[in-house]
Amino acid sequence: MRRFTLTIIISLLVVICQAQDHLSFMDIKFDCSLDAFCNKLITNKGLTAGTMTEGEQYRSMETMKLTGDFYGVKNCTFYVRKHERLDNVSSVIVEDTLGVLSDVDAKRIISIHDKQFGNHEKDSTMYYIWYTWKTENGEVELSLRDNGFKAFYTDTAEIAVRKAISDEIDREWERQTVKEICGIPFGSSYEKTKEVLENKYGSPSIFSDKTKIYYENKSYAGIFFDDIIFLFQSDGYKSYLNGCVFILEASSLKDAKEKCDILYRKLRIKYDMKDGIDDNGNKYYIGGHSPVPFDGFGFSIEILKYDNRARVPYAARLMYGRYNYIREEF
Repeated sequence: MRRFTLTIIISLLVVICQAQDHLSFMDIKFDCSLDAFCNKLITNKGLTAGTMTEGEQYRSMETMKLTGDFYGVKNCTFYVRKHERLDNVSSVIVEDTLGVLSDVDAKRIISIHDKQFGNHEKDSTMYYIWYTWKTENGEVELSLRDNGFKAFYTDTAEIAVRKAISDEIDREWERQTVKEICGIPFGSSYEKTKEVLENKYGSPSIFSDKTKIYYENKSYAGIFFDDIIFLFQSDGYKSYLNGCVFILEASSLKDAKEKCDILYRKLRIKYDMKDGIDDNGNKYYIGGHSPVPFDGFGFSIEILKYDNRARVPYAARLMYGRYNYIREEF
């Protein structure tokens, strides 16, 4: 459903953007198919068709390669591209192959672009100088380094589609991020977590301490758990709720698998999940994203085997975290 919605949004963007005016490249507008655009460059600008290699392919782009002169600079390579979600050519990349761009040629190319696209913006680092032109029809960027250059021309239609895809990815990542448990945000302090839990479940087990709050025989989200354990991380000053474990005891391996499946069916409604096989040949699941950036997946569902429990030798475990809120650096 989410992919269908994204497709509808992008389709509408394509219709809107392709009805607008387009960027131009060497006086040819991005308002035609990839083949037609390349034919115009070959016929009107004297470029020659080239052969794409595997390493030159661009993801999500249909690309054709041309070679020729670029505003007087000899032996340049042109990558003419069409985004897979668009009908018309949507961007062009030009790079020199000899690295012999003179200061005179650079100033002339910049002047030509200023006349065509308006005044440029300039930025630089130790190795590169960038010239950028932003217009209502698209963007142009020219980067210079060691007498070589690379130019990017991107039509507004491609910019809009890429932004729509990026925004949807961001929204989906946010939706898949684990934020709280039992109504308590991860990252909450020990004191705040304990206060909420005591209002909800009463006094915790005597097995609790400053690193964990432990409850036995409690229900959550319609499932009766044998154990629920809230885990904490501390930097010596502050404490953080950084994990939570839900345990369903099982009388057999078959029972444990069935209880894992119950947890899986509950969580797959909200989260995308992947499965794998552990060292004992049992299936496990992982899903969601950690609330701490770049900290891995959000939770796991797996089978535990106890060596010293004859009555309940197995368990199904749902574990959130442990998330790393403390970044210790030198």
